[in-house]
Amino acid sequence: MNRDQKNEVNSYLKQNLGISVKDIIAVKRLSLIKEMVNSPCPCCDSDDYFFISNKDRYDIPSQQVFCNFCGMFYFNPRPTEESLKKFYNLESERYRFTDCVDEYFKINYEGHQHEEHRLKIHQLINKKTTNNGRNQSEEHVPSHKGEIFQDYAEELFEEASRLVQEPVYVFEVGAANGNMLLPWKRHGDRVGGMEWDALKAKSALTHFGIELVSDWPSDFSENVKRPDVVLLLRTLEHMLHPHLELTKIKQNLKTNGLLVVDVPDTINNCRVGGFVAESRIDHLNMYTKNTLSRQLVRAGFTPLSVKSFSTLGHSSGIGERFYLRAIARNEEMIGSFVPIVAPAQDLAEMLSIEIEQAPRLRNAIRRKAKRHKKTSPRSHLWRHCSDFLNNKFRREP
Repeated sequence: MNRDQKNEVNSYLKQNLGISVKDIIAVKRLSLIKEMVNSPCPCCDSDDYFFISNKDRYDIPSQQVFCNFCGMFYFNPRPTEESLKKFYNLESERYRFTDCVDEYFKINYEGHQHEEHRLKIHQLINKKTTNNGRNQSEEHVPSHKGEIFQDYAEELFEEASRLVQEPVYVFEVGAANGNMLLPWKRHGDRVGGMEWDALKAKSALTHFGIELVSDWPSDFSENVKRPDVVLLLRTLEHMLHPHLELTKIKQNLKTNGLLVVDVPDTINNCRVGGFVAESRIDHLNMYTKNTLSRQLVRAGFTPLSVKSFSTLGHSSGIGERFYLRAIARNEEMIGSFVPIVAPAQDLAEMLSIEIEQAPRLRNAIRRKAKRHKKTSPRSHLWRHCSDFLNNKFRREP
């Protein structure tokens, strides 16, 4: 379903049923909360956290928490690995939007109630549109995470390729349809990857001649032969055990090899829509510059840079979204590296976003965050922030 179709379907749903595309999409994610397990912080393994919210952007009941030790925002409890595998449909046909429509009507309407609306939505989704004279349907061109980021892929290649010797073997974990590997392939580098959606993996071979292994990230070590560069793009936030997966990548990546990680930028995206709008149950880990750096360092990587960038102006056409890009070496920590700030600074940033009417409190917290570079979870600052956020965000069941 392209952007125009989505807008048309959304308009029809609002006018006739009083719902939106977001409500339909939520059906697919409901399977993730059927089996949940409590988990320590995915970044530092601490069990010391406090609650922030009890729902995500799709109004799915879920708990987002903040780690008092390292500053990580994450979901706890979390879906099981079995639930995640089912969600991503490793061994079955891809779960399309039309399937979500059918499931939503089955759950919310008895018998054939509103059957004409269900059929109309199917008609709008399957309607072909024309782009430069070519007929296009819902799945006309393979894409990376649902969009074609042509300039995004080129920019990443230009930035990362300067740091490696040629030629290289580039391997992407969570490669979707292989779009992000195309610039490397055109440059003459050897490329490969793994993608847990078998349909996308097949599409990469059919359309781009890129062979991907259809497997789960935990099987990384069994399918990789010492790459020079590993791409982990918009994937780490989905991982149930990010530290374990990064450790496996380190073990298989060549010494001094390069790891490139892109994840959503929690802080800057919250500036646009707020925390709840940024959280979604399939994004288990919500990173800031601070926590992404900590995650990489703990796994044994040396971060060379961690920066925030925007998709505004990219060919994807999805509007402005912020992401973090970390580039790290597979080497022991030597000399200078990306500084890791006190977790209190992340908390102060979030407070500055969520509490716009309290500038005095915001400034006081920022001053204390600078003063307490090694802030303890037991400090007055942490008690103050924890109590304040608990009172503001926590929703009792």
